[in-house]
Amino acid sequence: MRFHKNNKEWVRKKIGEISSISSGGTPSRGKYEFWGGNIPWITTSLIDFNEIQRAEEYITKEGLNQSSAKLFPKGTILMAMYGQGKTRGKVAILGIEATTNQACAAIKVKQGMDARFLYTYLEKEYDRIRNIANDGGQQNLSASLIKSYKISLPNLNEQVKISSFLLLIDRRINTQIKIIEELQSQKNSLSKKLLSCQVRFLEHIEKWKEVKIGDVVKIGSGKDYKHLAEGEVPVFGTGGYMTSVDSCLYEGETVCIGRKGTIDKPFYYNGKIWTVDTLFFTHSYKSILPRFLFYVFEQINWLKFNEASGVPSLSKSTIEKIAIKIPSVKEQQKITTTLFAIDQKIDLESKHLELLKQQKRYFLQNLFI
Repeated sequence: MRFHKNNKEWVRKKIGEISSISSGGTPSRGKYEFWGGNIPWITTSLIDFNEIQRAEEYITKEGLNQSSAKLFPKGTILMAMYGQGKTRGKVAILGIEATTNQACAAIKVKQGMDARFLYTYLEKEYDRIRNIANDGGQQNLSASLIKSYKISLPNLNEQVKISSFLLLIDRRINTQIKIIEELQSQKNSLSKKLLSCQVRFLEHIEKWKEVKIGDVVKIGSGKDYKHLAEGEVPVFGTGGYMTSVDSCLYEGETVCIGRKGTIDKPFYYNGKIWTVDTLFFTHSYKSILPRFLFYVFEQINWLKFNEASGVPSLSKSTIEKIAIKIPSVKEQQKITTTLFAIDQKIDLESKHLELLKQQKRYFLQNLFI
Protein backbone atom coordinates (compact mmCIF):
# COMPACT_ATOMS: atom_id res chain seq x y z
CA MET A 1 0.00 0.00 0.00
CA ARG A 2 1.62 3.24 -1.16
CA PHE A 3 0.65 6.89 -1.29
CA HIS A 4 0.17 8.40 -4.75
CA LYS A 5 3.42 9.41 -6.53
CA ASN A 6 5.57 7.67 -3.92
CA ASN A 7 7.11 4.79 -5.83
CA LYS A 8 10.82 4.97 -4.97
CA GLU A 9 12.46 1.92 -3.48
CA TRP A 10 12.79 1.73 0.28
CA VAL A 11 16.29 1.24 1.67
CA ARG A 12 17.47 -0.95 4.55
CA LYS A 13 19.36 0.74 7.37
CA LYS A 14 20.30 0.02 10.96
CA ILE A 15 18.54 2.10 13.61
CA GLY A 16 21.98 3.23 14.78
CA GLU A 17 22.61 4.79 11.35
CA ILE A 18 19.55 7.02 11.50
CA SER A 19 19.47 7.90 15.20
CA SER A 20 21.44 8.28 18.41
CA ILE A 21 20.55 6.04 21.33
CA SER A 22 21.18 6.61 25.01
CA SER A 23 19.53 5.86 28.34
CA GLY A 24 18.68 7.81 31.46
CA GLY A 25 19.27 7.36 35.15
CA THR A 26 17.73 7.52 38.59
CA PRO A 27 18.69 10.24 41.08
CA SER A 28 19.43 8.94 44.57
CA ARG A 29 16.23 8.16 46.43
CA GLY A 30 18.04 9.07 49.63
CA LYS A 31 18.36 12.70 48.54
CA TYR A 32 14.99 14.37 49.12
CA GLU A 33 16.27 17.50 47.34
CA PHE A 34 16.49 15.49 44.09
CA TRP A 35 12.77 14.74 43.98
CA GLY A 36 9.52 16.70 43.79
CA GLY A 37 10.70 19.27 41.26
CA ASN A 38 9.17 20.16 37.90
CA ILE A 39 11.23 17.99 35.54
CA PRO A 40 9.24 14.93 34.33
CA TRP A 41 10.93 11.58 35.04
CA ILE A 42 9.63 8.69 32.92
CA THR A 43 9.76 4.96 33.71
CA THR A 44 8.85 1.97 31.54
CA SER A 45 5.43 1.73 33.20
CA LEU A 46 4.38 4.76 31.11
CA ILE A 47 5.60 3.30 27.79
CA ASP A 48 2.64 1.71 26.05
CA PHE A 49 2.54 2.68 22.34
CA ASN A 50 1.49 6.20 23.27
CA GLU A 51 2.48 9.84 23.28
CA ILE A 52 3.67 10.75 26.78
CA GLN A 53 2.33 14.09 28.01
CA ARG A 54 2.91 13.78 31.75
CA ALA A 55 4.92 11.83 34.31
CA GLU A 56 4.07 10.11 37.58
CA GLU A 57 7.24 11.42 39.25
CA TYR A 58 9.25 14.62 38.89
CA ILE A 59 12.86 15.46 39.75
CA THR A 60 14.62 18.73 40.50
CA LYS A 61 17.33 20.46 38.48
CA GLU A 62 19.81 19.39 41.14
CA GLY A 63 18.64 15.78 40.78
CA LEU A 64 19.21 16.05 37.03
CA ASN A 65 22.69 17.54 37.41
CA GLN A 66 23.80 15.15 40.16
CA SER A 67 22.78 11.90 38.45
CA SER A 68 23.05 10.08 35.13
CA ALA A 69 19.56 11.27 34.18
CA LYS A 70 19.39 13.23 30.92
CA LEU A 71 16.81 15.69 29.62
CA PHE A 72 15.42 14.49 26.29
CA PRO A 73 13.55 16.76 23.85
CA LYS A 74 9.98 16.44 22.66
CA GLY A 75 9.81 13.91 19.82
CA THR A 76 12.32 11.50 21.41
CA ILE A 77 11.27 7.87 21.04
CA LEU A 78 11.44 5.77 24.20
CA MET A 79 11.76 1.99 24.17
CA ALA A 80 11.46 -0.23 27.24
CA MET A 81 14.65 -2.30 27.37
CA TYR A 82 13.44 -4.57 30.12
CA GLY A 83 10.43 -5.05 32.29
CA GLN A 84 7.92 -7.62 33.47
CA GLY A 85 5.36 -9.26 31.20
CA LYS A 86 4.89 -7.52 27.85
CA THR A 87 6.71 -4.30 28.75
CA ARG A 88 10.03 -5.08 27.05
CA GLY A 89 10.08 -3.74 23.48
CA LYS A 90 7.17 -1.34 23.84
CA VAL A 91 7.69 2.19 22.51
CA ALA A 92 6.33 5.67 23.19
CA ILE A 93 7.09 9.14 21.86
CA LEU A 94 7.68 12.14 24.10
CA GLY A 95 5.16 14.94 23.76
CA ILE A 96 7.13 16.89 26.37
CA GLU A 97 10.72 17.41 27.48
CA ALA A 98 11.50 14.69 30.02
CA THR A 99 14.12 12.59 31.74
CA THR A 100 13.98 8.79 32.01
CA ASN A 101 15.31 6.00 34.15
CA GLN A 102 17.98 3.58 32.93
CA ALA A 103 15.41 1.02 31.71
CA CYS A 104 14.36 3.31 28.85
CA ALA A 105 16.30 3.61 25.61
CA ALA A 106 15.98 7.16 24.28
CA ILE A 107 16.11 7.25 20.47
CA LYS A 108 16.66 10.66 18.82
CA VAL A 109 16.43 10.60 15.02
CA LYS A 110 18.99 12.34 12.82
CA GLN A 111 18.26 14.94 10.18
CA GLY A 112 16.34 13.53 7.23
CA MET A 113 14.26 11.20 9.39
CA ASP A 114 10.72 11.66 10.70
CA ALA A 115 10.57 10.68 14.39
CA ARG A 116 6.93 9.67 14.32
CA PHE A 117 7.56 7.42 11.30
CA LEU A 118 10.26 5.55 13.23
CA TYR A 119 8.01 5.39 16.28
CA THR A 120 5.16 3.75 14.35
CA TYR A 121 7.61 1.44 12.55
CA LEU A 122 8.97 0.24 15.90
CA GLU A 123 5.41 -0.26 17.12
CA LYS A 124 4.83 -2.59 14.17
CA GLU A 125 8.09 -4.44 14.90
CA TYR A 126 7.27 -4.99 18.59
CA ASP A 127 7.18 -8.82 18.50
CA ARG A 128 10.35 -9.11 16.39
CA ILE A 129 12.25 -6.68 18.60
CA ARG A 130 11.32 -8.67 21.71
CA ASN A 131 12.85 -11.75 20.09
CA ILE A 132 16.31 -10.16 19.74
CA ALA A 133 16.61 -9.70 23.52
CA ASN A 134 19.64 -11.14 25.29
CA ASP A 135 19.39 -14.66 26.64
CA GLY A 136 19.38 -15.06 30.39
CA GLY A 137 17.15 -15.26 33.42
CA GLN A 138 15.39 -12.08 32.36
CA GLN A 139 15.62 -11.30 28.67
CA ASN A 140 16.70 -7.71 28.13
CA LEU A 141 17.26 -5.37 25.24
CA SER A 142 20.35 -3.16 25.05
CA ALA A 143 21.42 -0.05 23.17
CA SER A 144 23.74 -2.12 20.97
CA LEU A 145 20.97 -4.55 20.03
CA ILE A 146 18.62 -1.69 19.16
CA LYS A 147 21.31 0.09 17.11
CA SER A 148 21.97 -3.01 15.02
CA TYR A 149 18.28 -3.66 14.26
CA LYS A 150 17.54 -3.10 10.56
CA ILE A 151 14.45 -1.38 9.18
CA SER A 152 13.24 -0.31 5.72
CA LEU A 153 12.97 3.39 4.96
CA PRO A 154 11.22 5.43 2.25
CA ASN A 155 12.21 9.01 1.48
CA LEU A 156 11.35 11.72 4.01
CA ASN A 157 8.28 12.86 2.07
CA GLU A 158 6.69 9.41 2.25
CA GLN A 159 7.75 8.99 5.88
CA VAL A 160 5.81 12.14 6.78
CA LYS A 161 2.74 11.08 4.80
CA ILE A 162 2.64 7.68 6.50
CA SER A 163 3.19 9.03 10.00
CA SER A 164 0.66 11.86 9.51
CA PHE A 165 -1.96 9.40 8.33
CA LEU A 166 -1.39 7.07 11.30
CA LEU A 167 -1.39 10.06 13.67
CA LEU A 168 -5.00 10.74 12.66
CA ILE A 169 -5.92 7.18 13.69
CA ASP A 170 -3.96 7.53 16.95
CA ARG A 171 -5.83 10.71 17.80
CA ARG A 172 -9.16 9.01 17.13
CA ILE A 173 -8.11 6.09 19.34
CA ASN A 174 -7.09 8.49 22.13
CA THR A 175 -10.43 10.29 21.83
CA GLN A 176 -12.24 6.95 22.10
CA ILE A 177 -10.21 6.01 25.18
CA LYS A 178 -11.16 9.31 26.82
CA ILE A 179 -14.85 8.68 26.03
CA ILE A 180 -14.66 5.28 27.75
CA GLU A 181 -12.74 6.69 30.74
CA GLU A 182 -15.33 9.44 31.15
CA LEU A 183 -18.19 6.94 31.02
CA GLN A 184 -16.43 4.73 33.57
CA SER A 185 -15.87 7.75 35.82
CA GLN A 186 -19.54 8.71 35.55
CA LYS A 187 -20.58 5.17 36.38
CA ASN A 188 -18.24 4.95 39.38
CA SER A 189 -19.48 8.28 40.76
CA LEU A 190 -23.15 7.41 40.27
CA SER A 191 -22.67 3.90 41.64
CA LYS A 192 -21.12 5.25 44.86
CA LYS A 193 -24.00 7.69 45.33
CA LEU A 194 -26.73 5.13 44.58
CA LEU A 195 -25.22 2.41 46.77
CA SER A 196 -24.64 4.76 49.71
CA CYS A 197 -28.17 6.25 49.59
CA GLN A 198 -26.83 9.71 48.66
CA VAL A 199 -29.07 9.54 45.59
CA ARG A 200 -32.41 7.71 45.71
CA PHE A 201 -35.33 7.21 43.41
CA LEU A 202 -38.16 9.34 44.86
CA GLU A 203 -40.76 6.59 44.85
CA HIS A 204 -38.54 4.37 46.98
CA ILE A 205 -38.40 5.53 50.57
CA GLU A 206 -38.00 2.24 52.43
CA LYS A 207 -35.04 2.05 54.75
CA TRP A 208 -32.14 -0.05 53.53
CA LYS A 209 -31.30 -3.17 55.55
CA GLU A 210 -27.81 -4.05 56.71
CA VAL A 211 -27.02 -7.70 56.10
CA LYS A 212 -23.97 -9.89 55.87
CA ILE A 213 -23.14 -11.20 52.43
CA GLY A 214 -23.53 -14.76 53.72
CA ASP A 215 -27.16 -13.97 54.62
CA VAL A 216 -28.16 -13.19 51.04
CA VAL A 217 -25.93 -15.39 48.87
CA LYS A 218 -24.47 -18.87 48.88
CA ILE A 219 -20.79 -18.95 47.97
CA GLY A 220 -19.16 -21.84 46.16
CA SER A 221 -15.92 -22.51 44.32
CA GLY A 222 -14.60 -24.81 41.62
CA LYS A 223 -11.95 -27.47 41.82
CA ASP A 224 -8.41 -27.81 40.60
CA TYR A 225 -8.16 -28.67 36.91
CA LYS A 226 -6.03 -31.74 37.70
CA HIS A 227 -9.05 -33.34 39.35
CA LEU A 228 -11.63 -32.67 36.65
CA ALA A 229 -13.52 -35.65 35.31
CA GLU A 230 -13.05 -36.75 31.70
CA GLY A 231 -14.91 -34.48 29.30
CA GLU A 232 -14.99 -31.50 31.64
CA VAL A 233 -13.25 -28.37 30.42
CA PRO A 234 -11.13 -26.44 32.96
CA VAL A 235 -10.96 -22.68 33.21
CA PHE A 236 -7.59 -21.18 34.07
CA GLY A 237 -7.13 -17.96 36.01
CA THR A 238 -9.36 -16.01 38.31
CA GLY A 239 -11.20 -13.98 35.70
CA GLY A 240 -12.13 -16.58 33.10
CA TYR A 241 -15.29 -18.44 32.22
CA MET A 242 -16.45 -20.89 29.57
CA THR A 243 -19.91 -21.62 28.21
CA SER A 244 -19.26 -24.69 26.05
CA VAL A 245 -18.92 -27.34 28.74
CA ASP A 246 -20.90 -30.53 29.19
CA SER A 247 -21.24 -30.06 32.92
CA CYS A 248 -20.92 -27.01 35.08
CA LEU A 249 -20.91 -25.91 38.67
CA TYR A 250 -23.70 -23.43 38.13
CA GLU A 251 -26.05 -22.21 35.44
CA GLY A 252 -27.75 -18.85 35.71
CA GLU A 253 -26.84 -15.38 36.95
CA THR A 254 -23.79 -15.34 39.16
CA VAL A 255 -21.05 -13.04 40.44
CA CYS A 256 -17.47 -14.31 40.57
CA ILE A 257 -14.44 -13.10 42.48
CA GLY A 258 -10.94 -14.49 42.87
CA ARG A 259 -9.89 -16.48 45.92
CA LYS A 260 -6.17 -16.09 45.18
CA GLY A 261 -4.20 -13.61 43.11
CA THR A 262 -6.66 -11.21 41.48
CA ILE A 263 -9.16 -10.75 44.31
CA ASP A 264 -10.31 -7.24 43.41
CA LYS A 265 -11.86 -7.81 39.96
CA PRO A 266 -15.37 -9.27 40.37
CA PHE A 267 -17.34 -10.07 37.23
CA TYR A 268 -20.96 -10.88 36.43
CA TYR A 269 -22.00 -13.75 34.18
CA ASN A 270 -25.28 -15.27 33.07
CA GLY A 271 -25.12 -18.83 31.73
CA LYS A 272 -23.22 -22.06 32.31
CA ILE A 273 -20.08 -21.44 34.27
CA TRP A 274 -17.25 -23.71 35.30
CA THR A 275 -14.73 -22.25 37.70
CA VAL A 276 -11.37 -23.40 39.00
CA ASP A 277 -10.54 -23.58 42.68
CA THR A 278 -9.12 -20.06 42.74
CA LEU A 279 -12.49 -18.51 41.92
CA PHE A 280 -15.61 -18.06 44.06
CA PHE A 281 -19.08 -17.86 42.55
CA THR A 282 -22.41 -16.98 44.16
CA HIS A 283 -25.95 -18.32 44.24
CA SER A 284 -28.15 -15.31 45.00
CA TYR A 285 -31.22 -15.64 47.19
CA LYS A 286 -34.53 -13.94 46.43
CA SER A 287 -33.71 -10.92 48.59
CA ILE A 288 -30.90 -9.70 46.32
CA LEU A 289 -30.54 -9.47 42.55
CA PRO A 290 -27.31 -10.95 41.13
CA ARG A 291 -26.44 -7.91 39.04
CA PHE A 292 -27.12 -5.60 42.00
CA LEU A 293 -24.75 -7.80 44.02
CA PHE A 294 -22.14 -7.34 41.29
CA TYR A 295 -22.39 -3.54 41.57
CA VAL A 296 -22.06 -3.86 45.36
CA PHE A 297 -18.98 -6.07 44.88
CA GLU A 298 -17.46 -3.43 42.55
CA GLN A 299 -17.60 -0.88 45.39
CA ILE A 300 -15.94 -3.10 48.01
CA ASN A 301 -12.22 -2.60 48.66
CA TRP A 302 -11.35 -6.29 48.50
CA LEU A 303 -7.63 -5.79 49.14
CA LYS A 304 -8.65 -4.56 52.60
CA PHE A 305 -9.74 -8.13 53.33
CA ASN A 306 -6.57 -9.76 52.01
CA GLU A 307 -5.59 -12.65 54.31
CA ALA A 308 -2.08 -13.37 53.08
CA SER A 309 1.28 -11.60 53.17
CA GLY A 310 2.25 -13.04 49.79
CA VAL A 311 -0.28 -13.72 47.04
CA PRO A 312 -3.54 -11.88 47.89
CA SER A 313 -6.15 -14.32 49.17
CA LEU A 314 -9.76 -14.39 50.35
CA SER A 315 -11.71 -17.06 52.18
CA LYS A 316 -15.38 -17.95 51.96
CA SER A 317 -15.93 -17.13 55.64
CA THR A 318 -14.35 -13.67 55.22
CA ILE A 319 -16.66 -12.79 52.34
CA GLU A 320 -19.72 -14.11 54.16
CA LYS A 321 -19.04 -11.84 57.16
CA ILE A 322 -18.76 -8.59 55.16
CA ALA A 323 -21.66 -6.27 55.95
CA ILE A 324 -23.52 -4.56 53.11
CA LYS A 325 -26.71 -2.50 52.86
CA ILE A 326 -29.48 -3.47 50.47
CA PRO A 327 -32.80 -1.81 49.53
CA SER A 328 -36.00 -3.52 48.44
CA VAL A 329 -35.82 -5.72 45.34
CA LYS A 330 -37.80 -3.08 43.46
CA GLU A 331 -35.23 -0.38 44.22
CA GLN A 332 -32.42 -2.81 43.47
CA GLN A 333 -33.97 -3.25 40.03
CA LYS A 334 -34.09 0.51 39.47
CA ILE A 335 -30.44 0.92 40.47
CA THR A 336 -29.37 -2.07 38.40
CA THR A 337 -31.19 -0.82 35.30
CA THR A 338 -29.56 2.60 35.61
CA LEU A 339 -26.02 1.31 36.02
CA PHE A 340 -26.44 -1.44 33.44
CA ALA A 341 -27.41 1.17 30.82
CA ILE A 342 -24.01 2.83 31.37
CA ASP A 343 -22.29 -0.56 31.21
CA GLN A 344 -23.92 -1.22 27.85
CA LYS A 345 -22.70 2.14 26.57
CA ILE A 346 -19.17 1.40 27.81
CA ASP A 347 -19.29 -1.99 26.09
CA LEU A 348 -20.45 -0.39 22.84
CA GLU A 349 -17.70 2.24 22.93
CA SER A 350 -15.11 -0.43 23.84
CA LYS A 351 -16.08 -2.46 20.77
CA HIS A 352 -15.66 0.66 18.64
CA LEU A 353 -12.22 1.21 20.20
CA GLU A 354 -11.22 -2.33 19.29
CA LEU A 355 -12.32 -1.72 15.69
CA LEU A 356 -10.12 1.37 15.54
CA LYS A 357 -7.17 -0.62 16.92
CA GLN A 358 -7.78 -3.35 14.34
CA GLN A 359 -7.82 -0.68 11.64
CA LYS A 360 -4.49 0.66 12.86
CA ARG A 361 -2.98 -2.83 12.97
CA TYR A 362 -4.06 -3.34 9.35
CA PHE A 363 -2.36 -0.15 8.20
CA LEU A 364 0.77 -0.90 10.23
CA GLN A 365 1.09 -4.19 8.37
CA ASN A 366 0.40 -2.70 4.93
CA LEU A 367 2.03 0.74 4.94
CA PHE A 368 5.49 -0.53 5.92
CA ILE A 369 7.86 -2.84 4.08
